[in-house]
Amino acid sequence: MPTSKQASKRLRQAVKRTELNLRKKRHISYLLRQAKSHIEAKDKDKAREFVLLFQKAVDKAGKTFMHKNKVARMKSRLMARFNTLK
Repeated sequence: MPTSKQASKRLRQAVKRTELNLRKKRHISYLLRQAKSHIEAKDKDKAREFVLLFQKAVDKAGKTFMHKNKVARMKSRLMARFNTLK
């Protein structure tokens, strides 16, 4: 357990940030799954909607807790799948 006031505040902040980041990661993986399932179902309109939502969420995450190269790789792979619908 932290002994100083500063250390206990840092612990509270770390717990709060970790929870928020996990929530964002889950949301990103949900959007990715939805986009992939609509692509496989050949539902172009729904797939486009989820692809755009995924790109927006993952771009925001790339500025905070995800590595920018991972973000670029995820977007690239999803767009390659999406472009097979055309």
